[in-house]
Formats: sequence, structure tokens, C-alpha cells
Amino acid sequence: AMYVAYVCWTVKTVVYKAQEQFLLHRFRWLKKLPHPRSRTVMVEGIPRDCCSADKVREFFAAALSSDVIEEVHIVKQTKTLEKMVESRQGLFDLKQQAEFKLEKDGTRPEHLVVEVGKVPHKVDSINHYTEQVAKLEADITEEFHRLTKESEKVGDSNCSNAFVTFSDRKHVEMAKELDFSPDEDEWVVTEPPELSMVRWGELRTDQDIQTASELVGYAAVFGLYAAFMPICVGITNLANSVDLGPLWASLAPTMGLTIFLSFLPTVLILIIDNFYSLRCSSRVQEKLLVWYYWFQVIFVLLVTAIGNNFISFCEAVASNPLQLPHILAAELPKATHFYMNFLVVQWSTHVINLLRYVNLAKFLGFSALYPEEEAKKRAEPEDQDYYGFGSRSARWTINLLIGVVFGTLNPTIPILALVNFLICRTVYGYLIVAAETKKPDLGGNFWVKNLNHVLQGAILYTILMTGILLERAPNFIPGAVSVTCLLYLARSYWYFEKHYRWQALPFVEIMYKDK
Repeated sequence: AMYVAYVCWTVKTVVYKAQEQFLLHRFRWLKKLPHPRSRTVMVEGIPRDCCSADKVREFFAAALSSDVIEEVHIVKQTKTLEKMVESRQGLFDLKQQAEFKLEKDGTRPEHLVVEVGKVPHKVDSINHYTEQVAKLEADITEEFHRLTKESEKVGDSNCSNAFVTFSDRKHVEMAKELDFSPDEDEWVVTEPPELSMVRWGELRTDQDIQTASELVGYAAVFGLYAAFMPICVGITNLANSVDLGPLWASLAPTMGLTIFLSFLPTVLILIIDNFYSLRCSSRVQEKLLVWYYWFQVIFVLLVTAIGNNFISFCEAVASNPLQLPHILAAELPKATHFYMNFLVVQWSTHVINLLRYVNLAKFLGFSALYPEEEAKKRAEPEDQDYYGFGSRSARWTINLLIGVVFGTLNPTIPILALVNFLICRTVYGYLIVAAETKKPDLGGNFWVKNLNHVLQGAILYTILMTGILLERAPNFIPGAVSVTCLLYLARSYWYFEKHYRWQALPFVEIMYKDK
């Protein structure tokens, strides 16, 4: 029981110290944000009668001051323009391929053109694509001017979202804190994402369509939860049915689970992309982090307790929540060898990532169509479903929690987890810094989510140990100590959520000097 208390205190202390150190980096990062991003806000839910740049400017001028508004850019319906730009890019790519073929073979490439009402004929590829790009340039310019003229009117091509740039950061923070409407969905002012990460299509989607689509998304995720466990059990049984010796018997089930889990982020990304309206690509990774983490908690940490029917497990816990510690205590201690094997398998997956074989295959494929530098650009970045911030963070957190949750039951597991993270430090220290392309991020959202998940995992640890101590201890005192630790961690988790204000720069940092 005292060891349980020590683990809980250590996890809480380390997490809090890490968050305090993070705040220093976070505020330094916020201070260094470049203009205009540092002085811009994203405004959502603009009422229909205010959907123009002039109306938005008038609104904020009345609410704050007219001399603090620098620029207003309202989001527009640009589907036609986007299709034209995509077509131009496609033609430009074909032109590049033709020019590369000319450079490589020494002969001007030709291709067959089929037009309605005309006899199919061959044309010079480079000249043809150059002419087509020039025509589209003229159409794009015309469509741009049309949209610019329409945007001067209220409504029409204007959407209900905008970006407003202020003259100083004090008014940015004031705008984000004010309630401009009794309707919480109107005049919502938030921090804008990095421009390269904005998902413009989502900003143009109607609010009612977004709500209906998200409901379908939740149903899809629940269906994935319900269907996943039988598949996991089937893979494990299939691996166990093949007898290839003791090494296969020990590693095959965990390898099967690891391989199948590697496809899960792709499925989750498909659900998120198709059913959720998230304003920037990093928010997609953030949502993936949360869902993938909980999938792994249920189907990795709790897989032996759940059995082969996830819905039945949920019904049993819902009918009697106090039975959860006893269910975990009865099943999880039997599976410590499974988690030892699971961590060992993770070592190999990290090292394999050093090969970057997917990027290599893409580079070799594009090298047949483009010059080397262009092929290198097109081979990047790596697959963001599996190798993105969200997916990696979820896997690393689960590996850490395996060491925390099962460390008391089997002291070998924390050692294996330590080796795992030493390998991670070496592998990803190289990949992220030297090999992979730099990606924009949200400035710490993934870090805070991961610390939240570590505290949640520690709570799961105390629930497990409470059940074990109540079942096996000679009296109730060790179990009572563990329950006290559970309450301590629950309070620490709540305090962590409320105490650390990391999202925005403290007003005292900008009230005297705008940086």
C-alpha cells in the first residue's frame, strides 16, 4: 500500500514539475509569434446580417475602439476558384513531367488530344499544357475579381467566419475574453491557427450540417469500438493456432495486435476528416491523439479484463461501477507477460521507423516522373495518420502507462519501458530533428494532453491496485490506503486542469509592453 502511495505521489509530482517547466517555454513561444498572427483572432458565428468585412469592422470598432482594428478578412465561398486552382496545378504537374522527359530523353513528348466534334490528334505536350495553364490563369483572375466585388455586399459569397487583425496584443486578449452575444455560438473569438494549417473548407460549412455530421461521426466511432474487440481476439487466436516454437508463441499475439493497431489511426483519420469540422490540421491530430489513446487504453491496457465483448463489459461496469476494481484485479495480473512482450515488440517498431521505407518508396516512384529535387519534395512528409503528432503521442503515452500500471505487479516491466524510451530518445531525436520535415504545431496542446493522459493512467493504476489489495490483503487497511491515493490523484487531476492557465499569454506580460 505504501508503494502505491509512493507511485501516485511520484507521478503527480513529476507531471506538475513538467507542466511548470512547459509554461516557461509556452509563454516564450507566444511572445515570439510573428506579426500578424500574434495580433490576429479568428471570429466564428458571425450573424448573417453582419457577414461582410465592413460590418465586422464596425462591430469591433464599437465594442473596443475604431483605431485598434488594422485588417478584417472574411472567409468566402470559393469552391469554383479552388477547382480552377487545382486544375491549374494538375496541368502544371503534367507540364513538369513533360519537361523532365524532354531533358531525360532529348525528344519533345507528344500526347493524343480528344475534343468533342474534332478528330483526335497529337499535340506537343509542353506547348499544350503551357497554353492550358495560361487560359486557366485568365479564368482564375476573372473569378477572383468577381468574388472580391461580391464580398463587398452582406451575405452572397461571404461566410460566417473572419480573421481580424488588431494594432496591439492587449486588444487581442481583451477580444478573446469578452462575451459579445448571449448566444454562445455567435461572435466566438479564438486564437487563429497557423495559416498553412487552416482547413478552409471547414470554415465554409454550415453550422447545422456540421452538427449533423458530428453525430454521424460519434456513431461511427462507437461502432468501431464495438467491432474492434472481436477482431483483436480473432487475430490473437489465429496467431496462437500456429505452432512455430516458443518464440513465436510469446511474440506472435503481441505482434498481431501491434500490426492491427497500426491501421487504426488511418480509420480514425477517415472518420475525423469526413464527419468533423475542425478548423486546422493540427486539431485533427489532437482529436486523433485523444481517440487513439482511449482505444489503446481499452484494447491494450484493459484487453484482458474486457474479454471478447466490449459492450457486455460496459454494461457490467455501468450496472455496478464498484465492481470495476475487482474485475481488473481478477484479470490484469494474469497478463503481465503479455505486456512484457508488447514492450519488446515496440523496440523493433521504433528502429524500423529509422528506415523511412515509405518515403523511400515514394521518392523512387516520383524519381521516374520528376527531377531529383522535386521527387524529394513530393516524398515528404511521412504518413501523418501513423507518424503524426497525435498517433505517436498516443502510442508513447500507452507505453509509459504500461510501465506505471503494471510496475508493481511485475518489476521487470518498468525496466523494459525504460529501454523502450531510451530507444525512442535516440530514434526520434534523429528523425524529428534531422530527417523529417518541420511541421507547424499548436504550441503545446499535445504536451498538455499527454500529461492529462498520464494522470488518467495513474488513476487507472490506483483502481487496479485497490481491487488487488481488497482481494488479497489480510485486512481492509491497505485497500483503504489505495482508495485514499485514488482520491488524491482525482483531486490532482482536477487541480491540474484548473490551475495551469497555459492557453493564452498572461495579461500582465503584455499590459505594459506589446511584444
